[in-house]
Amino acid sequence: MNPDLSSTNFQKEEFLQGKQIVSLESSSDQYQADAVVVWCFDDQFGPALAVFLKEKNLSHKDLICIAGGLKTLASPDSEDDRVFVLGQIRASIALHRAPRVYLMVHSDCGKYGGLKAFGGDPNKELEEYRLEAKKATDFLIANLGPSIQIEPVFADFQGVWKL
Repeated sequence: MNPDLSSTNFQKEEFLQGKQIVSLESSSDQYQADAVVVWCFDDQFGPALAVFLKEKNLSHKDLICIAGGLKTLASPDSEDDRVFVLGQIRASIALHRAPRVYLMVHSDCGKYGGLKAFGGDPNKELEEYRLEAKKATDFLIANLGPSIQIEPVFADFQGVWKL
């Protein structure tokens, strides 16, 4: 440890004085997550996420935002990526007792090469996503067991759909 950074008399309140960015009142009570939600970080689908969370009544969720959503579990760029996301899901289950996992993939996802990777055909795109969702679901069931519910979903610019 750097001796210049350590202090036996460190005071949190003194250190933070005058540095507050946002003021809020939030509960410090532990919660049980309603679900783990693996969602693509593409901000175009932020509104879909907000509506999905409200529709599913997920007031307490553990949100994992990653490029491609479920792609990292179905066909990762590297096995390390898949292991990391699996670890995050396991942490949510262990720490917040999440009983289910929602896996999202969306239309025209850049991680899959966009709609152009499917020749501009939304039917081919959705069929590939359906197969990917099955691979991701099978992977999670094999690693988490059957007691955790897995629900893959597809988002486009009209809504969110079960896969």
